[in-house]
Amino acid sequence: MKPVVEALTEQVNAALEQNDYQWALELSDQVKWLDGGNRKRAREVKIGALRGLAEREYNAPNRNYYLCYAKELESGALSEVWF
Repeated sequence: MKPVVEALTEQVNAALEQNDYQWALELSDQVKWLDGGNRKRAREVKIGALRGLAEREYNAPNRNYYLCYAKELESGALSEVWF
């Protein structure tokens, strides 16, 4: 049986490959809180997933939310709690 971190990381990568951004976003939050989780990779996935969701969004305020959140994560403006 694979360790939980490896299994979740594989699921995150699979979700991104399938453009299932909402699921990748959910899983990245789970990975970041696990002991041994790759927090840097989880942050990158979260940023990519937010940008992917923004591309699909027609509602301007929602699109703005996704893009602003991704930008804040990239800039490091958010504390580790929010990431």
